[in-house]
Amino acid sequence: MEIEIYKIMQSYERYEKEMQKLINICEENKDFNLGIYLSSELGNYYFSNRAYKKSATYFNKSYGFEQQQLENNNILWFKLIHE
Repeated sequence: MEIEIYKIMQSYERYEKEMQKLINICEENKDFNLGIYLSSELGNYYFSNRAYKKSATYFNKSYGFEQQQLENNNILWFKLIHE
């Protein structure tokens, strides 16, 4: 991804802002798989930089995406069974 270039070029503030924007877009568009991946990536990034509170925030977002995905799958499964 293009955002990884910011990290490689050590433009960390830009990397963080762009990742946060993408995660917000994933929330708006209900793109759970990408949201899980990006939130985990940013959580790992913060954890490796010892920003533990921010890391926990993004790991929690990743968990939230997983829960939404499971809930969505359960609703679809329920609809398939009861048609």
